[in-house]
Amino acid sequence: MPDGKNMTKRRVPGCVVVGLAMAGLVVVGIPGMWVFVSLTAKPMFPDAASVPG
Repeated sequence: MPDGKNMTKRRVPGCVVVGLAMAGLVVVGIPGMWVFVSLTAKPMFPDAASVPG
């Protein structure tokens, strides 16, 4: 049974964790903002006939 003295540490470096966290925030954040804006935005001109111009 290993006693833990000769075991190598296989931890992920901090910069890799930070990089993956930032990539995850981008992957989740941008579609999340798109959905939020799509669901909460009010149309500027609900009736096409009332558009000035």
